[in-house]
Amino acid sequence: MRGRRKGKRVAAMIASDKDKAYIAGLIDGEGSVRILPSAPGAQKGQTHGAVVKIRMTRIEPVAFVAERYGGKLRPKGKTVPGKIIYDLKIHSHGALNLLADISPYLKGKKRQALLVRSLYQVDPGRE
Repeated sequence: MRGRRKGKRVAAMIASDKDKAYIAGLIDGEGSVRILPSAPGAQKGQTHGAVVKIRMTRIEPVAFVAERYGGKLRPKGKTVPGKIIYDLKIHSHGALNLLADISPYLKGKKRQALLVRSLYQVDPGRE
């Protein structure tokens, strides 16, 4: 898989409906949906950004999401028993596209996903 190296971006693939449901379950259980302040140097007038994040000790599920939606996948520390924690962050348009695809399948993080999408006024009928 391209992009396994530390901090490298990966190319996106098309996700099937089963993939979207699986990814929604991963995000409900191991992920977060957030709006963060923009970093210095962001596009002019941009004050915040959408971020979807998944952190797990198994690389396969995290890489599965990265292969379909891109983002930045990297090792991020270790657990007490010494397992590597893999961190995937998907920002901006990638995060909005992911949320639009998985919103119908989300249970626990559905409210956050809808809030982020409404903030960006993303086609509210797409669900």
